[in-house]
Amino acid sequence: MSEQGGRYNRSFEGLIGAIIILVVVILGFVLFRSVFSDPPEQPVPDIDYLTQVRGLQDIDADVVYPTDLPAGWQATEVSYDPGERPRFGLNLFTDAKRFVGIRLADADVDDLLTESGVDDATQGDTLTGDAAGAVGGSWQGWDDPDGDHAYSAELGGRTVIVYGSVSAETLADLVGRLTTAPVPAPAGSGPASGSASPSPS
Repeated sequence: MSEQGGRYNRSFEGLIGAIIILVVVILGFVLFRSVFSDPPEQPVPDIDYLTQVRGLQDIDADVVYPTDLPAGWQATEVSYDPGERPRFGLNLFTDAKRFVGIRLADADVDDLLTESGVDDATQGDTLTGDAAGAVGGSWQGWDDPDGDHAYSAELGGRTVIVYGSVSAETLADLVGRLTTAPVPAPAGSGPASGSASPSPS
């Protein structure tokens, strides 16, 4: 009887040991995959920003927006805060998935640049004439130590900035596309409305 019990105990202990080794191997594999595998890419939302801008214009909100976007660019968010000091924002992604933002607010340009992540910016080139487009007589360029760029202008007593982690030339092209004109309604459609998120980032 004692010999049979001994063989049973050794077999049970061996089974437990094998299970522990298997669990360690599985956990190690899962940890390896989590560390060395690339996370799945999240799709970038693509919105019809002109419809949303037209909806804001219908409620007499002040907005500034590009008449069109460079090839491959996407609009990802239109935001508007109608508080005591209304703020408008438009978020874009370039064809290389670089962020570009447009902000219009009753705020000091330095504060608006800091809020937008263009910190410790120094003045760069100024856009005037045809390069300034249809909005603002001139645009002051800004560059920060991290390689971000921005342009700012005064519009109706408020500040508008265009900024992002792209070249100054890319931002200048976007500035040249900006307008405050009413968005044309689609042919054959009735009054359009758009929705916007509560506030820009």
